[in-house]
Amino acid sequence: MRLTVNGRVRRPLSPSMEDLRACPAVTTRVTTECAGNGRAPLSPRPVSRPPRLVEAVGTAEWTGVALRLLLEEAGAEADAVGVMFTEADHGLERGVEQDHLRGLSLRAALGEGPEVLVAHSMNGRPLPPSTAAPCGS
Repeated sequence: MRLTVNGRVRRPLSPSMEDLRACPAVTTRVTTECAGNGRAPLSPRPVSRPPRLVEAVGTAEWTGVALRLLLEEAGAEADAVGVMFTEADHGLERGVEQDHLRGLSLRAALGEGPEVLVAHSMNGRPLPPSTAAPCGS
């Protein structure tokens, strides 16, 4: 899988990690939480995400390119309404492979609210290949 910007755009993109690092960089401190956090005691237990109790939260300084710049370069069509992020890994739910997806409104992706980043670095260091696999390293 590779990072792609496609769908309702005039010019699909597939930037490399070098392409992303050449863009104007934005750094912001963000606290993130794993989607599986707090799910360990649930019954029935969701099987598609690792069950965690409370330890899957962390704060880091992320550096990357504003998603809005990539969408502007790709030329988001006027009738586009959102952005869908698909993870490179998959889950398994009752024997059926599942993609891990997350959506965001196009308005939010274009900067209405906090800047959305496509990160290439964390805490001043390049993301490891296992984390940055869609773009390589």
